[in-house]
Amino acid sequence: MEKSLIIKDLNYERLSLVWFDYQISHLPEYVNLQEKLRNIINYLKIFENLDQCEQYIQSISDNDRVIIIINYESAQEIISHIHSLRQVDSIYIYNVDEKINKKWIENYFKIKCMVVELDELIIKIQPNLNKIDESFAIFSFKTNINHDQSITELNNQFLYSQIIMDCLLRIENNLSDRTQLISLCQNIYKDNKIQLNHIKEFEKTYISNQALSWYMKDIFLSKILNKALSIQNIDILFLYRFFLYDIREQLIQNQYPSSIHLYRTLIISNDELQILKNTINGFITINTFFTTKFNRQLALDEFDQWVSTDNLQRILFEIDAHPQVDNIQPFSTINSSEILFMSGSIFH
Repeated sequence: MEKSLIIKDLNYERLSLVWFDYQISHLPEYVNLQEKLRNIINYLKIFENLDQCEQYIQSISDNDRVIIIINYESAQEIISHIHSLRQVDSIYIYNVDEKINKKWIENYFKIKCMVVELDELIIKIQPNLNKIDESFAIFSFKTNINHDQSITELNNQFLYSQIIMDCLLRIENNLSDRTQLISLCQNIYKDNKIQLNHIKEFEKTYISNQALSWYMKDIFLSKILNKALSIQNIDILFLYRFFLYDIREQLIQNQYPSSIHLYRTLIISNDELQILKNTINGFITINTFFTTKFNRQLALDEFDQWVSTDNLQRILFEIDAHPQVDNIQPFSTINSSEILFMSGSIFH
């Protein structure tokens, strides 16, 4: 099973990095920077052909996010074609001549910065990684479908996601699952020294009652799991059974004891918003782990880093969570300001 999971040129995380420059293979300093970039974003694609670069960016799923690095010489041409794409999170431009008129960039809010020296990129990109908007699939379920095929399909997705999680948590896991998962991760991050060190630490020190703390680290374990949950990659989720089970057990043991009103901000497309509107009085499930905040203003503050467009809307979920309800997925505090819901939680 392990070998079949390693697919060449497949991104196992939600986030990727695309670097375009006509001379990228000819300059030795670019090679040195590639290793540094892969240490902060593992999946790096490099292009010297503009058309191929654009085609690749357009092929990325709307549920994934890509950061673009580009030489100023080519920036205006490619940005005008890809800026509106949902998957494009941010754009960084280098080799900028400070004497050149840069007024055109005012039309493109995804341009985060322009630098003169290439080495400045690492310093600029890394602090912004925690500002990337989180996306996940929201499946809806309505009891009165009126033979609407699109609603029927959504109902099927809802039920399928619930069955997958139920089966994964019921199937007995064994030590070989962890061994295969570690081997898989070592292959995925074979050129990433920082993640390889995290994998080694996980292999040596992991115990089940530390699952939540491992999940909350922004490292290989949660990066691969969140992508697998998002796209329902059964093969990888099968190897994660022990980890999903341990997280759920910790959430149960630390279940929040009383009813609570919580908040969560999200950027969604107009189509996704319409699905939510159509599901009023129905149910939705979120197929990844779902963090929420106690404080409404803290949640709203996250909107400051996101810009609404014609195709995207900023929304605020207000959630009444009741632990007394039978057969619900567990939820628990993970710090002083947030509660984490188990993957597959259902909301009415």
